[in-house]
Amino acid sequence: MISNPCRKLGVESLERRALLAASILPVSELSQAVPETDFFVANDFEAESLPVATAAEPEILVAFRGRDVGAAGDSAAPTGMYFGWMERGDDRPVRGFEIYNSGDSDLVLGDVEVPDGFRVVHEGSAWPGANVTQIVRPGHFLSLKIEMLTNQVGAKRGTVTIGSNDSSEPLTSFMISGDVGSDGSEDSIGLFNQIWSTFELKGSKYDDSIDRSTTFGPGRSNDWLPVTGDWDGDGFDTIGLYHSRTGEFHLKNSVAPGDADHVFAFGPAGKAGWIPLSGDWDGDGVDTVGLYQPGESRFHLIDSLRGGAADHFFSFGPSGETGWKPLAGDWNGDAIDTVGLFQQDGSQFHLKNDLSGGAADHYFTFGPANSDWQPLVGDWYKTGIDKIGLYQPDASLFHLKGSFSGGAADHYVQYGQPSHYGEWIPLSGEWNGRHNSGSRYPLICFCVTTGPIQTPNIILIYDGAPFIQETTPATVHPPSGNSDVMSSQTFGSDHTSPSARAEFWETESTVRAEAEQDSLGHEGVVDRLLTEWDPSP
Repeated sequence: MISNPCRKLGVESLERRALLAASILPVSELSQAVPETDFFVANDFEAESLPVATAAEPEILVAFRGRDVGAAGDSAAPTGMYFGWMERGDDRPVRGFEIYNSGDSDLVLGDVEVPDGFRVVHEGSAWPGANVTQIVRPGHFLSLKIEMLTNQVGAKRGTVTIGSNDSSEPLTSFMISGDVGSDGSEDSIGLFNQIWSTFELKGSKYDDSIDRSTTFGPGRSNDWLPVTGDWDGDGFDTIGLYHSRTGEFHLKNSVAPGDADHVFAFGPAGKAGWIPLSGDWDGDGVDTVGLYQPGESRFHLIDSLRGGAADHFFSFGPSGETGWKPLAGDWNGDAIDTVGLFQQDGSQFHLKNDLSGGAADHYFTFGPANSDWQPLVGDWYKTGIDKIGLYQPDASLFHLKGSFSGGAADHYVQYGQPSHYGEWIPLSGEWNGRHNSGSRYPLICFCVTTGPIQTPNIILIYDGAPFIQETTPATVHPPSGNSDVMSSQTFGSDHTSPSARAEFWETESTVRAEAEQDSLGHEGVVDRLLTEWDPSP
């Protein structure tokens, strides 16, 4: 007696998936990647029923480093991606993954959504994008990259969601995470004197000992207007000038006199009254420049340091000679600078979260109306979000805010000498760099005399963490007294970058045993160095 036949569903698709999984997963994990298939009894003699043909279907599988992070059709928790621990302002870590089509018809990919603090890296393709699709043929895959933004401190957690025409899994999702710590850096203030063409930069609003001063430009002319920004992406804001008569920008990659590193013309010549501004308009970590056209209240912004047509062009605010002043800053922490306006007669701020016209996203009054106080922008509290401030010339007093609101200032800084309006122009920037080289994260070289003086062991400390370098520094100071620990040598700023830290860490495993042979032991040496080292020269 023959029983009611039952179909073996999805056999061909599962076989395709098994073959695909075998190419990207270890053998031990294949059983997790490919669900088991039940075989159904077709008659009393336990003969299998023949596979029944099914309609062609696409099937999505998302893999990161050979693991199925999308858990396509799987009930197991996805593996996910971790971007690591970064310091604020570090180069953004990038993770790539693959989207496979293990089915037997075209896989059509739609929207890709990433959580706050992350961004899809576009490499010459319009997809992912609004109303843009991408086709993956059966047996093929495409690669996609996501980067973690490092401009804002905090734990970053969320879900990536990929839409597709896979009917069994129209939304594929997986977890991504990372952490961004504070490197102690923050924007500070400065002043520019048009008469002497002098930049006076305050290293920290708390510390007068690291102020910087330099002369750059011809001076004795109000045709030259200051701009500041990170022109080469090294984490340090530096200086520049805009010559309103020629429409030329002269930008320096250092805070020092001498020739400009970047010279180009952008915008009209002939002192048209356009006002320069600077910012990172495309979120690539490098600042560029722009111009504000007051009569039309129009912004002209470029994404690279060159002349030619603007990359962003829009009107924001009222047209006519209103006296409103342009601003630029990252008002929402997405690592992209946008624009704003300061209305002098009402001391009102109008700030936009995108590069477009329309209503302001932040609107508030701060400071006295109809005064000669001048606006400035900076991340005063290392939050990754820029706030505003005002410079009061007659008292040489900076009034800095930690929120988009009116009321009293959150911080006051006296800097420079009282002056008349226009004699000193307020500035802001990270003059000491995002990594704050030489003040917070010194790379200290210690010599431990466990052997002959000519061959000491070298102990390196970065942010309190020990690691080793096998080469002896050029200068070794002699020991003092009976101490095994010799004097220290601090390396230059190039050695305090995360890339240098990683380079030194690579040597740690090969010489760790040597360090543990020291008379005090590895931890003992470090403890002694940290307690006995005198940082004074």
